[in-house]
Formats: sequence, C-alpha cells, structure tokens
Amino acid sequence: MKKNIVTVAIATIALLAGFAAGKTTAQTQQPEIRAMTGNYYDYMVIETVDGNTWLMDENAEPFEDGELVQVSFDTKGTESVLDDEIIDVRSIDSRY
Repeated sequence: MKKNIVTVAIATIALLAGFAAGKTTAQTQQPEIRAMTGNYYDYMVIETVDGNTWLMDENAEPFEDGELVQVSFDTKGTESVLDDEIIDVRSIDSRY
C-alpha cells in the first residue's frame, strides 16, 4: 500500500512540475517587436538597412519611390529574420 501511495505522489509531483515548466517556457517566448529603417522603392518593396528586401501586402498604402520608411516587425520570438512579419510601415522622410 505504501508503495502505491509513493508512486502516486511521485507521478503527481512530476505532472505538476511538467505543467509549471510548460507555462514558464510559453511566457518567455512572447513575440518581440523590432523596428528598422529602410527605403521604399519599385512597387511595394522595402529594402532595410541590414540589406534584406521585404514585400508589402497588396492592400497596403504605397509610398513614393525612394521614400525613407520605418518598418516594425514581429520577430515571432526568434533571432532569425526569415520568419519576421511586417506589422507596420510609416514614412519618416521629411520630403513627403
């Protein structure tokens, strides 16, 4: 009988520790926002200062060719820029 109680107690503690670890991991991987400047050119294309080229959605408001813009990205909680998503683009060019 004691053996069953000890086994159940260990299993319960292991399950609770697993749930607690899962909640901690989920809280640390919240998406972060990264902002970067770049130039709008062609049609719906932005080249950021790090050399990456991004395509804007078709329903987004176009800017003037060569306009300086600030782009906000959702990093999806990762270091890689390959999975980043544009969430906002605004003009920071004083000419427009």
